[in-house]
Amino acid sequence: SSDLTSDDEKPYASVLTTANFERTVYLPLPTSSLLASVLKQQLVEVTHSLMEEEIAQVGRLALGGTAADIQLYLRRAQKTARREGGRPLKFDDLATAILETPSIGARPKINEQELVATAYHEAGHAVMHFLDVNNGNEIQYASVVPRVYGGDKSLGFVMRMSDENCYSLSKSEALAKIRMMLGGRAAEEILLGSEHMTTRSGGSESSDLAHATQLGAKLVGRCGFNAKGSLVYRDVSFENAPDLLKEVESLLSDQYQQTVTTLQKNWHLVQALAKQLIDSQEIPGHEVRRFLSDASIS
Repeated sequence: SSDLTSDDEKPYASVLTTANFERTVYLPLPTSSLLASVLKQQLVEVTHSLMEEEIAQVGRLALGGTAADIQLYLRRAQKTARREGGRPLKFDDLATAILETPSIGARPKINEQELVATAYHEAGHAVMHFLDVNNGNEIQYASVVPRVYGGDKSLGFVMRMSDENCYSLSKSEALAKIRMMLGGRAAEEILLGSEHMTTRSGGSESSDLAHATQLGAKLVGRCGFNAKGSLVYRDVSFENAPDLLKEVESLLSDQYQQTVTTLQKNWHLVQALAKQLIDSQEIPGHEVRRFLSDASIS
């Protein structure tokens, strides 16, 4: 818009259009493996205790950032290590820098009852992911530390990595994701009973129920995965589409019942991980997987 350029800049504004260039080059953001490589190079001159898997995990946590962001995270993490007596840098320092977690003393406080419910809620998500989706390979981080994202307060979360090279899902994979999304609510119902479940599964467009509903609507309306076998593509809006709403309700209800049954059969995993979350507050993804693997064998 000419309104955004000064009189001195206007003669040059017409030059800055793609039509005046023979080729436009798109530079995508780095992959997680490239971010991990950048970090590995930066760590050469840093005293640290990170293993190869932890460096790769940092790359996945930082996905969406740039090499410059990696340098910023590393500087923040080094400050934390220096404040604590100049000890070697560790994974938690970088994870904290990426997630911008406040220091332990400055973290918002929640009461014991709410902490327990949150731990079981997040454990429900993680266990369903572990049982249903490649032994939980996508789990990057589990936390019961309250944070504020975009104005919404989150009492906890299980951060998952999306496959950078995957552009579609099978029906079974999509349903497994829905069950994972509903795992938190199911764990709360088993622990607290239907009358005492909390509102943490819903309440906003970024909630578990919102994501499960959106994915269910896409499966039924856009992907031809519905009980009637209809191949007609439909908008996922429920307005003036009571039949679509009814089908999605049925799909979510069925997947929720399966989720409750699965968690009941594997309740020892939920209890063990919830206790670990209460004790540690935050657990890296590779430790979550190792912990659940050990607990499933014992």
